[in-house]
Amino acid sequence: RAQIVGKASGGAGAVVVRMGDGTVNPSSNTIHMSASGVSRGLIEWLGSNGSNVVDISPAYLPTGGVAQIGTGNTGTTSSDTVRLSGYVEGSSRFTKLGGPADGRAEIGLQATASAIGARAWGENVAANAAYSEARGRNTSTSGVDSEATGNGAVTYHRGARARSSGTLRAAGDRQHYDAHWFGETVDAVQTELMLGGPTTTNRFFIDTNRYLAGTIRICGVQVGGSAIRITREFKFTLLRQSGAAVLTVTPTTIEQTDVALDCVAQLDGTSTYLSVLVTGKASVRVAWDAWMDASFIRMVSP
Repeated sequence: RAQIVGKASGGAGAVVVRMGDGTVNPSSNTIHMSASGVSRGLIEWLGSNGSNVVDISPAYLPTGGVAQIGTGNTGTTSSDTVRLSGYVEGSSRFTKLGGPADGRAEIGLQATASAIGARAWGENVAANAAYSEARGRNTSTSGVDSEATGNGAVTYHRGARARSSGTLRAAGDRQHYDAHWFGETVDAVQTELMLGGPTTTNRFFIDTNRYLAGTIRICGVQVGGSAIRITREFKFTLLRQSGAAVLTVTPTTIEQTDVALDCVAQLDGTSTYLSVLVTGKASVRVAWDAWMDASFIRMVSP
């Protein structure tokens, strides 16, 4: 059986539909909804017991509208389906599943998106920073624009990507980690690049009990031309236990067309963060990009 609990007037509120009441578990039920001008729709589906379908085909849902769909808080066994279809906005036709008005989205068991634009998909995942995404199982993000996927992957830095097939919660756990610095110079003064670009102050701070091994590639090229350019790679290991970090670097210059350009990867801040420093050329606009690809291993359990 299906019970319509409430329907808001004026198209601004929510429609709540209960299938069962937590003690009666229905099966083989279908709810079809077709709404026009609904700005907030909430389907609450309780007590499902398999083979139930919620099929929502709105004719129109305004920009910024909220669609929240939950299935089976008790007794869910199999074959339950939530489906969005036939979504039309303006002249575009697409399917849209959204969260709150600030763009957050949560799908799965214990999936939490706690910041604007954050997205969490999977089991026990948490997207804790703006515009970040946590997917898979036991993953979490704490860096703006970052991404963690797989099982147990964790990001700490702005724009970072972490991938793992095992958790990073105990000694010996590991993940694959990417980071990205970029910026520009217009003179010959040494300049520090930042995670997230020239308008940020985000640095690659290193947590204790971590070991990193990988490559940092730094490149710079004249904007509006290509005569002035440099590309250099740094093979590195970075170890931080309880105190200062220790960095070992082997640089290789792949290309350099002007001796005025220079770049280096080093430790700064009493050896607590990894910095990328670049030197351009006077009166020349040079665009810089640096990318790190590393293995990331936890040495000691928390």
